[in-house]
Amino acid sequence: MKKLADIIIESGLQDQTPTATRFTVRAIILNGNQILMTYSKKFKDYMTPGGGVEPNEDFIEALKRELEEEVGVVAKEIQPIGYLEELRSGQRDGILYQKSHYYEVSIDRYVETNPEDYEIRFGMTPAWVSIDDVIAQNDHEIRTRLKKDGLEIHPYSTLTRENIVLNYIKEVKKI
Repeated sequence: MKKLADIIIESGLQDQTPTATRFTVRAIILNGNQILMTYSKKFKDYMTPGGGVEPNEDFIEALKRELEEEVGVVAKEIQPIGYLEELRSGQRDGILYQKSHYYEVSIDRYVETNPEDYEIRFGMTPAWVSIDDVIAQNDHEIRTRLKKDGLEIHPYSTLTRENIVLNYIKEVKKI
């Protein structure tokens, strides 16, 4: 799988050693210049659907599971795009190395979503939106959070990662 960009390193972690590793899978689902994203009403940001790979789960299985849970989509075709790496503060005072694998997905059919508790708390809902609008909103949130020092909102690197991938997709797909 192709590496899409240099590793994203959260400020202050340049010389740190990771204490935890996480692998994720994420979907790029396009319809013209619209992309299916998850929108968080709490954080006012967009994320590509997907999530963590469970122990003993292969990446494609994980992606299919996450798509059904988060956006109510059964995948028809899945093609690898590439991956991005991050080094960021973990949720339990550690340093997390995360490698996110991106796949282009076509939809077979829709099913009922089955969100996790945190997704409900974050007000996460599926949304078809233009790639440009996603990038603009995520950039706005990055700037806002930097000014407010985060206010307990997840690390900025996640939105940076999403926007790097979306800009890559825009370039490759000529959107």
